Amino acid sequence: MNCEVCGCGFRNEKANKQIPVEVGYQLHSCPQCKLKYHKSCYGYNNESQVCDPCKDQVRRPLCHICGQKGLLKRLSDQPNQYVHVSCAVFSSSIQVISYHSMSFAVRQDKRAKDKCVICTKVGASISCLDCQASAHPNCIIQEQIQREQEQNEVDQWIFNLKFVPNNHDPNALQVTPQTLRKEMRSIQDAILSTYDKLKKKKDQVKLATEQLIESFRFPSKEAFHWTQEKKIISYCKIHMESRRIFCICRSSVNNNQMVQCEQCYEWYHYACIKKKNLRDVQYVCEACKIWTERRNNFNIDNPSLLYFEDIIIPKDVNIIHLKDLLPILLYIESICHKLPTIPLKTSDFVNLKFYKFLLASLPVQPSSVIELDNILIKEIVLEEFKQRIHNFLPNLKQKELNQQFSLELFNQLQSRGYYLELDEQKMIKSQLITRKELKSQILQGIQDGYFVEDALDQINNQLKQKMEIDTSKLFKSQNSQLQKYADRYAQGTLIKQQIHQLFEPQEPIQLELQAKDELEKILLMGEHLYRYQQGKPHKNKLQELIQQAQNNSVTFNTLMMVQDLLDEQHSLENNDTKTYLQIVEFPINSDVLQESLKRLVEKLYLDQVANQLIEKISQGQQFTAQECLSHFCIENIQKIAKENPQIKQIYQKLQDINNKILVLKKLNHNNCKDILKLIEECPLTSQSIESFKKKAFHFQQQYERLHSPISLLDLEEIQNICHMNAFDMELNQRKQQLNLGSQVLQQLQNFDEQTLAQLDSYRDLKFKDLEETTVQLKQQYEFLEKWHQISGGESGASIQQMIGYCSKEIKDELNLDQIQQLQVPQQVHPSLIKVIDNFRQSVWKIKAEKALQIPIDPKQVEILLQQESYYSDKALVNKLSSALKDYELWINKFRALDIKLDDPTSKEFQSIHNRVVQLINSHKYVDDKHQRNLVVKIHVAYMDLESQLILE
Repeated sequence: MNCEVCGCGFRNEKANKQIPVEVGYQLHSCPQCKLKYHKSCYGYNNESQVCDPCKDQVRRPLCHICGQKGLLKRLSDQPNQYVHVSCAVFSSSIQVISYHSMSFAVRQDKRAKDKCVICTKVGASISCLDCQASAHPNCIIQEQIQREQEQNEVDQWIFNLKFVPNNHDPNALQVTPQTLRKEMRSIQDAILSTYDKLKKKKDQVKLATEQLIESFRFPSKEAFHWTQEKKIISYCKIHMESRRIFCICRSSVNNNQMVQCEQCYEWYHYACIKKKNLRDVQYVCEACKIWTERRNNFNIDNPSLLYFEDIIIPKDVNIIHLKDLLPILLYIESICHKLPTIPLKTSDFVNLKFYKFLLASLPVQPSSVIELDNILIKEIVLEEFKQRIHNFLPNLKQKELNQQFSLELFNQLQSRGYYLELDEQKMIKSQLITRKELKSQILQGIQDGYFVEDALDQINNQLKQKMEIDTSKLFKSQNSQLQKYADRYAQGTLIKQQIHQLFEPQEPIQLELQAKDELEKILLMGEHLYRYQQGKPHKNKLQELIQQAQNNSVTFNTLMMVQDLLDEQHSLENNDTKTYLQIVEFPINSDVLQESLKRLVEKLYLDQVANQLIEKISQGQQFTAQECLSHFCIENIQKIAKENPQIKQIYQKLQDINNKILVLKKLNHNNCKDILKLIEECPLTSQSIESFKKKAFHFQQQYERLHSPISLLDLEEIQNICHMNAFDMELNQRKQQLNLGSQVLQQLQNFDEQTLAQLDSYRDLKFKDLEETTVQLKQQYEFLEKWHQISGGESGASIQQMIGYCSKEIKDELNLDQIQQLQVPQQVHPSLIKVIDNFRQSVWKIKAEKALQIPIDPKQVEILLQQESYYSDKALVNKLSSALKDYELWINKFRALDIKLDDPTSKEFQSIHNRVVQLINSHKYVDDKHQRNLVVKIHVAYMDLESQLILE
């Protein structure tokens, strides 16, 4: 019986008590599907012994990698997918989460494309080094199990998993910045906790450790590349004989005088192992006995750091199976769970580095639990602090306090998993002194006669006048220690003054701003906030002043307050939920806060843009081009689209349109129509879209112009425009049409039905000159037809018949209203000239006869007499002239009476009145203006005379 996972047989403790059953390698089988496995091969957490597919009640599950059935494990991130353990650990597309539970997840869904030579399906991950034939690990194992069950000699694909030493650099650690900072903070906490317990001031120490954390740079990584020797050693069946070697003599001779090891399946010559006949006894080679004993020392439940040699598979073990690798991975995985709580010594770090060597050389990947880099980083961080530890320790004059501080620091570090030699703790730096204590020392020096009486005033005056401080002039009697105190006091005072200058109050910021809309208000507010933020004291300048104070070993209350502010600022900078008001209200500035303020205001602005955008789209409102090029520009839409799926679709439309415009070489009717349709469907626009719309409008104008009636000169102008603007139109085809229209126009001669029909057939050419000629001829035809009808011509006559009829004098009585509705065409064909003249004469005659009818219209008579070219009846002309003369005589009589009415007597008035009555009775003209005026004037004169008579 063989394990379905590793392919190796189970041990029978009753058959051979000398071979103990290793922990995790007892016989187990699924109660439902009856498939057998080692506990360590299928997972230690499977207490029920039921396999995953049976638990899920899945019938006939197949492996996600090789597509074969068998004993499968469930993928953690894809519950409906299963894999063979062997396929998972050798596949680059699978992430091993834990070897202890044999849990897996998909790293990337890109399976190998090589076909397996056993099952012919893709996904094979083991290749022969000679012929590059490939196979699934599970297919190799299953073939081995089948051949052993058939009691055939194992003549199969050799599946050797050999450990090959490598040149991997253990210092090339891959850790996240968060992990590195966490370890450095751990040592910082140990130092600060020591100061707390001894009730010592820790401000400067905290600043120094913070500076170390900020300035620390991780060692550069060295590139590591696998060589050909470090690949999986495997050969297919065909190349097995030429590659396979046997026994401790490493010979390829295979005969009946050999025995196979029950554990590693290696063949040994009887003579080489000094045995005569072992056919009835289960044989285990000496190398496997040593390895089995060593492997049983791995206590997975309570791991401890073993020497590197204890977990190395002996070189005498020639064939290594999957079950030989799993104990190593399980053991290291268990150690990684416990390592954070184990204080590590130098020898422990050495062993962990060798573990990295081992894991890098194995053909399988370590699980996500095995993260040795996060442990090895402790050594690098501790070494860095050791180099600078003297900067963080106080100067304690009492020996007992020194020892107490050192022991406490050692305990604090040890509780966090670090060892620090006691000798390294004795590096001590001078204790800080306050500015107040320095001032006391100077005052004491004045009393003792060392300093002049106004020493402090002189120092302050030098600082006010910004002079170079020279404390040597302050002494009556020189004292080197007091001069150091004076220098440190002067530097401390100068630093204090500089700090006070930095914190001088600014003008209060105005947040209530006037703007035309909410978006403009946010932008204006951002400019004010940013300017206000830049006026605050900068973090770098304050840190520089603190460093100066530390270099002079001086401190004061203001400095400690600044340090507290810097600590608060550090917390504020790392606060992911901070608001722009918190930044503005905080009294210190930094590059981080400045960027955060800019980002928060921008987010506030973009959120408002997004809200207005969604609101306008939901209400179906249109965006103006100015809005789309300012607040709703494509740059803002791109930023909003990252977090808003609805706006992301709009942004994608904008990008698609812009890309289409960008790749457009020439604009034709089809792509112009398609892009304009996309622009119409997109609620927003951009600079490139607006430019395209102008270009498209110009294109459409020229396109419509091209397909309207034009001349050859118009076509030439359109060609120049298309060349300048990269327009693609059917210019050659249009030119052919215009040339054809020009030929047709030149061939026109007669004015008849055939000519009109021919012109109609060429209307599609849309030649401007031909179109105008067609319109003119049709107008002339319509005029001829109506004139022929009015003048009494017979219906159904041809054009020539109508011309002949209408060219003669019309004797029938004509209807003036119908004639006046006719309009003479501006352009007249030569064959119609006589018709037009006859028409005009007929019209004049009818108007003249009508003008002579009472009441006579003098103006109309005068107009008719001016139309000499239309005279056809001289008698009628004489009548018009006589009527016009009579009218003038009649008017003159009215004018004479009008003059006499200026100042008439009563007798004259009666005579004038009678004559006016006679003229009125003889009135026969349309114009009665003079008559009306005279009647009014007579009435006025009568009223005046009547008033005079009454007065008299």
